[in-house]
Amino acid sequence: MKNIENKKFRKNNKLSIGQRILQWLKRNFTATVIGIMLSIIGIILTLIFDLKGCGEDNEPFTATIEVYGWEGEQHNPLEGKGSIVLILGDKTEKAEINRQGEALFNGIPPEYNGKFVSAYITDTESEPYYLSDSIIKIQKNRLTKVQVLLEGLEKLQGEIFDETGINGLSGVKILVAGQETTTDEWGHFSIDIPRDRLKRIQLVEAKKQGYVSNSWNFDMTGKLEKKLEKQK
Repeated sequence: MKNIENKKFRKNNKLSIGQRILQWLKRNFTATVIGIMLSIIGIILTLIFDLKGCGEDNEPFTATIEVYGWEGEQHNPLEGKGSIVLILGDKTEKAEINRQGEALFNGIPPEYNGKFVSAYITDTESEPYYLSDSIIKIQKNRLTKVQVLLEGLEKLQGEIFDETGINGLSGVKILVAGQETTTDEWGHFSIDIPRDRLKRIQLVEAKKQGYVSNSWNFDMTGKLEKKLEKQK
């Protein structure tokens, strides 16, 4: 009698577990299906965006290069003058510099995105401008900034003569941009200008005992050749 009751109990117990599983499946079926569907949609969208991104990476792009002067990023010495040339393998690309100091290059091959390329400046009306860095990085949708300098700004060279304008005058103290030097026995001098004090027009002073001191607002792209008069 007891064995029969035990068998009935085990049978009822098995049925109750099965029923509980079916009830759990019914409760969670909808949520499970929705979760699976959302996962599938997410995977599909990811694949679509990845494929789209790959397509964009394989398309030509526009690179923008902005040049600024020796006085800082707000200094625009060219103001629409000159062009930038990029060397891309065995080809070159050229773009004019606009009044904002920007050169826009359209149709750059995609393999150059994020790469370093050679560059130089030209068409500056015979003025000796040059890029401070001849190797620059070009990137899609990003502005590349590079400093432009004028040859001669970083060094002043010249000669001081006596009142005849023929004989070099030695021992003349030359002062410019907070720096100083003295002319040699032939009246020659050379002085380096710090990068943070570069200007096209510099105030140059010349002093020597027994001579009248003088000063000039001098264009640094040239060579200074001046004379001092003897004191009377």
